[in-house]
Amino acid sequence: MNGSRRRFILSASGLLVAASMPRAVRAAGIILPPRRLSTARYFNGTSSDTLQATMASTSDQTFSALSVAVWINSTSSGTKSIFRRGDQTASPYVSYGLAQLANGTGGSVGDGWDFMVGTGGGITHLVADNNSSGGNPVVFGRWAHLAGTWDGTTMRVFVNGVEKKNVANAGTMAALDTHFSIGYDVGFGEYWLGSLAHVAVWNAALGLGEINALARGVLPPEVRQQSLHLYYPLSGNSSPEKNEISSKYAAAVTGTRMSDGPSVMAKSQRIAYFPAPAAASGGCSQRIALLGVGCK
Repeated sequence: MNGSRRRFILSASGLLVAASMPRAVRAAGIILPPRRLSTARYFNGTSSDTLQATMASTSDQTFSALSVAVWINSTSSGTKSIFRRGDQTASPYVSYGLAQLANGTGGSVGDGWDFMVGTGGGITHLVADNNSSGGNPVVFGRWAHLAGTWDGTTMRVFVNGVEKKNVANAGTMAALDTHFSIGYDVGFGEYWLGSLAHVAVWNAALGLGEINALARGVLPPEVRQQSLHLYYPLSGNSSPEKNEISSKYAAAVTGTRMSDGPSVMAKSQRIAYFPAPAAASGGCSQRIALLGVGCK
């Protein structure tokens, strides 16, 4: 023991909880679970390390609203694909995706994180870079949480739970081919160098509170599960990589290896300590509201 003390109080349900926890958590007698180190897949930046799934129909490819999220650990500067729907064979070339842009590419000031949505008007790129709120969001060799939302009219990009930029983009998402790729862009030959974990796609625009919860280590199946379309943990220990939400769209794996991932909430304890999902204001689940991150 280091001699430090932690203050505990008796909750309404008769459990001892840390006084520093959010009031709603203390009142409910809920103990926030410890975190654990998750696993990830490491990509070597070449065509020998990729994942690819095939979408079966247009209804599984395009949405009227969208959210995407991933944990990223980039090891170097450069333009690299994180994941994307579409393979550059027909305009606008991508339905949606995330990428890292090198300084000067696509107007990026310094390396930036690029959130893309393709409509009949073409691709709209929303780049979090040196000109974003809070400065440059790209830090090499360190885990970060990247997310983007699109509600059919406005795109927003978030880094570590903080909104960096937004832009108008009204239209209908482009229906392209059947490819969903992780770690590469086959059209431009842009391959990811570094580690990726917890790739997720929702057919709804998540709120700020839900994005904050993801950035704090809540895993995608705990956030708006009814709208979660794809979830690849990227555990790095099997092929194909399973889509945890459905028996469909397992991703064929070429290469990659397992690596240490970001710190997340331990799943078994997260489920044990948090109440079952319930409707709450702003479309957030009860367990997200109890995290004290707010719902919008």
